[in-house]
Amino acid sequence: RPLSRLLPRVLLLRAAGAPRVDQCGRVKAGAQQQMGMYYQAGTAEAMPTWIKVIFAMPRYTIRAMYTVHAAHVITFYNGIGTELSALAFFIALGRSFDALTDPFMGWITDNTRTSIGRRKPYLILGPITYSATILLHVSPPRNGSGADIALWFGITYLAFFLCDTAASVPYYALKYELCTDNKERTRIFMYTIIASFLGISIGVGMPAGLALDFIGMDPGNALQATMAQFCVVYTLGMWGAAAFIREPVSSKD
Repeated sequence: RPLSRLLPRVLLLRAAGAPRVDQCGRVKAGAQQQMGMYYQAGTAEAMPTWIKVIFAMPRYTIRAMYTVHAAHVITFYNGIGTELSALAFFIALGRSFDALTDPFMGWITDNTRTSIGRRKPYLILGPITYSATILLHVSPPRNGSGADIALWFGITYLAFFLCDTAASVPYYALKYELCTDNKERTRIFMYTIIASFLGISIGVGMPAGLALDFIGMDPGNALQATMAQFCVVYTLGMWGAAAFIREPVSSKD
């Protein structure tokens, strides 16, 4: 490339603390990346195993939420006086709402321009609202009427889907930008799949296990404890990905 076109890019990368580029403008792994202190996305470099584990942590929660909701949350709400017809209405509404917000959030994150990239602002802020809406969703007013509890379910369910979209869509977008090498990308995806199955297994069994006689937790408290550990893992994973993964250079231009 002409030097006049390459020089501004080199200066931009140096100012942002990003890795160096070669004479052709290709990103080169720096000393820190070679030591495994961070991972530069958008290259063919192998991702350190510990970063693969961190990046997979949000998937432990994301997929499990839908299974836990179907297996435990609906049963819990029905048990405290909410009509199944009301639950079905809000679930259908939430799914329809999610179908509209996903592509819109994809457009937002693709067109975000910050000094830290397109995805990281949402990976940093998203887990806070995501976790808050999950915990609110499983903490309905116990002394309310059936209609009040159903309304609580509907509002918090819609809020959860909105916050899930705001955080998880940028996460998935970054997932497909991580590596240009097919084999390494497959290895990264394998970690996320394993995390998903682990989360689903724990999510299905943990509420019932905590409610056993020898532990004696109230079903509602057991559900809250289950969701709380999912929120912790999700938040640590998203923040870890933001801290230890540098976005592709093009996403900062």
